[in-house]
Amino acid sequence: MTKAASLYIDVLRLVAALVVFAVHAHYLLPKPMPGLWRLAALGGEAVTVFFVLSGLVIAHVVHTRETRAADYLASRFARLYSVVLPGLALTATLDIAGKLLAPADYAFTIGQDSRALLASLLFVNELWWTSAAPPSNTPFWSLGYEFWYYLLYAALRYLPDRRVRWATLLTLGAACGPKILLLLPVWQLGVAAYAIAGRHRLRPGMAVFHAVVSAAGLYLLVASGAKAEWHNATVAALGPLAQGLGPSSHVLYTYAFGVLTTLHLIAMVTLVPLFGKLWRSGERAIRATSAQTFAIYLFHYPLLKFLVAVTGSIGVLRGPVVIAVTLATIAALGSAGDRLKPALRRWFLARLGKSIPEGYRATAGVGLTNPSDAIGRR
Repeated sequence: MTKAASLYIDVLRLVAALVVFAVHAHYLLPKPMPGLWRLAALGGEAVTVFFVLSGLVIAHVVHTRETRAADYLASRFARLYSVVLPGLALTATLDIAGKLLAPADYAFTIGQDSRALLASLLFVNELWWTSAAPPSNTPFWSLGYEFWYYLLYAALRYLPDRRVRWATLLTLGAACGPKILLLLPVWQLGVAAYAIAGRHRLRPGMAVFHAVVSAAGLYLLVASGAKAEWHNATVAALGPLAQGLGPSSHVLYTYAFGVLTTLHLIAMVTLVPLFGKLWRSGERAIRATSAQTFAIYLFHYPLLKFLVAVTGSIGVLRGPVVIAVTLATIAALGSAGDRLKPALRRWFLARLGKSIPEGYRATAGVGLTNPSDAIGRR
């Protein structure tokens, strides 16, 4: 993957996380900050971007450096738990403090919260019709999807025996249930984007055309009102089965948004290296800020909720103070999580390396390129 493409992906990840932050700040602040209302309906779209980018990045790392199953799983678990552990600890701490200081804003019981925290820790919070994200940290729902996508992709790529591979995929699919599987194709679009971009380099003119058309398509899709209409059509078609689908009830709209996002990414992989000097000048700032993406996503909601609950007396400065304190706290905790990740990876690798045979290595999968075709290797 070229450095320019990697930096562009970092920018998209950061923008998506800030959109989710802005959406929740808009809804949680009694007097929303000016301009945030323009982003208020784009939270689901930002998560769709996360899913597509996740599939692309995972395909890349499996292709280039995580060729052993043990390396892949250790890296995924370390990445998740380096933020999930402090995120859930923060959520529990602020929930207890919130119930003491502002009980009206924390109506859920400690038992309900504890069960949701445990389910999120084990990534079983979204299986089948379950929806058990912590009440004060709703963004955790998406990790209950993505964790299982990691496992499904691992089974596809690392299990050498075909019968074992498909039996494992079927078992994991049965454990996930329809809600998670409905959005799996969106994650797989990222894998497809990596494969297509690795095999085919668009001409610059054609890349500009695809980038503009896909961006225009995304704008028109959002502005058209299709999200509500297609959601209603899905619910009407599925009837009682639609109950409990949660975000997956927007499946048709999410597919359309995911396809356009994928087309945009494929085009931009060709275009961004043309602006090499621009990317190099901003590389340090982009890397530093995008490193906080996961922390922004998982830490912001409980911080916003708690600070809104306890700052009712500071008047017109309430919004700026809440946002500033939230971002500063995220930066501090996110840096601590980054320092935790290498130790977690070593811990997981020491255990997985003993239990997973050395022969479990990445094999060619559907829609994947050969290592020699990796993005940027021309």
